[in-house]
Amino acid sequence: KSTVGKLLAEKLNYQLINSSLFYRYLVLNFQYEDKKVIIAWLSKQQSEDLLSFINDIDNQKNLISDQDAVFIAQNENIRQTINKIIQDITKEKDAEVKMVLSADIEAHVNRQLKQYNIEEFTDV
Repeated sequence: KSTVGKLLAEKLNYQLINSSLFYRYLVLNFQYEDKKVIIAWLSKQQSEDLLSFINDIDNQKNLISDQDAVFIAQNENIRQTINKIIQDITKEKDAEVKMVLSADIEAHVNRQLKQYNIEEFTDV
């Protein structure tokens, strides 16, 4: 999703708001904090400041493992808070077009298998 979103944004000259960068930012800055601390911090931030933070981290995203970001993203309260922030950002923008990219579970699994060079997946 990130790659496709980035390519579309570049091709169409749109701004990309990549939710995975929010999770990577949180991992980088709050990895060992209690989830309530993360939610409290997120709630106090201005949406434009957060957008600036995640744009800065885009160049560093390879320093943060997908698994760490997924661990943070699995928390329902954090995910809801980030989704609300993204909705707020998009409401503030006078956007001609707003798109959301999603992938089914099979696409996620296949990407993970390729990422970790796993040749074959077998049911357990």
